[in-house]
Amino acid sequence: MFTMAFAIAATSCTKDPIFGDDPKGGCGTKDPKPASCEAMKVEEPNGKLIDCIANDQIKRAWIDGNNLKIEVAYGGCNEHDFDLRWDGSIMKSNPPQVNLELLDNTGPQMCNAYFQHTICFDISKLKSAGSGSVKIHLNGYMQDLEYKY
Repeated sequence: MFTMAFAIAATSCTKDPIFGDDPKGGCGTKDPKPASCEAMKVEEPNGKLIDCIANDQIKRAWIDGNNLKIEVAYGGCNEHDFDLRWDGSIMKSNPPQVNLELLDNTGPQMCNAYFQHTICFDISKLKSAGSGSVKIHLNGYMQDLEYKY
């Protein structure tokens, strides 16, 4: 049990809400992109919901400035490639709400290696809601997140 707690703590990033600040000032070594966050993709809805993320793949998610950080866990042969997608729609409410999809672009892999790391996405495009905050519904994650800007 201590080993699992240490593995989770080792994958945390700066301003992690559970484990505190990373003294190195960045993501741990298992983070595939520690220097910057990928841009969120804005795509027109295609009438088909692609939900490649199993409920247990997202361990936790949090907002850090203009970034959405997501701790993911999965099995396979090597690290997976993820995208964060938004269809551009904003639900009218107070605060406004958006649906985001985390997509796993990696096909099935027949290996038993286990990976757990933090991925990061720039969500500053959500500021177009113009209200100062947006409630985020992330597929595969049970809790809503609030992005304040």
